Amino acid sequence: MWKKYCPRCQRFSFSACRDTWICPYCQEDISSQPEYNINESVHQGGETGTGEIMEGKGNGRRTA
Repeated sequence: MWKKYCPRCQRFSFSACRDTWICPYCQEDISSQPEYNINESVHQGGETGTGEIMEGKGNGRRTA
């Protein structure tokens, strides 16, 4: 499984396919963006490194 970071909507998308890659959130063609193994730590913005993986916007908490 692979993941790519979309610079347009600033979210990660995931796929088992490595061909043409369209962001499922904003429809941007991100085929030319680097791909990362799903287990690889990648920070928001697409930089690799150690630490927390930041995916998408917000903190993941829901509010009532």
